Amino acid sequence: MGKTEIQKTETNYNNNLNNNPNKSISNLISSVILNNSSNSYENISKKELQDIINNQLKNNIPNISRINMNGYGMQYLCSYLHKNPGTNYKEMKLLGCNLNDDDLFILTRTLLDHEIGLLVLNLSSNKITDDSATNILDLLKDCKSLKGLSLYNNMIGAILKEKLKEYAKLG
Repeated sequence: MGKTEIQKTETNYNNNLNNNPNKSISNLISSVILNNSSNSYENISKKELQDIINNQLKNNIPNISRINMNGYGMQYLCSYLHKNPGTNYKEMKLLGCNLNDDDLFILTRTLLDHEIGLLVLNLSSNKITDDSATNILDLLKDCKSLKGLSLYNNMIGAILKEKLKEYAKLG
């Protein structure tokens, strides 16, 4: 069975990261191009979703991408983080998980309540809008370990972009 375009992209990303230790993680993340694949995870059961999340959270860099995390999935992920204090993740990939502003609120509150040493959070290709501006700014301001945040290919407009520019000037 051949690799899908996303699997090829992830393989290239991981090879670049392993072969270029001096290259910034956030630069590598921003170079990932997410292409739609024929694989759809939207119709999986809650049990299958739990298993996927549990298996990925055992990794140092959980990659929970292309899975419909909207609603229950985000609640389960955050519940896991609440129940496992001291968990330390350097990077969390939540690309194309159908996350919206409500999901981002839950994730932000969890990350702010439980420091997990997160350096990079990749939220590319979701449904995050300007309504999440306060949550994103709170995360950038108060999550001291966070050094990179990817919001590529979301529904972000001028409002959030302007607030992020203002924040960058203050920081």
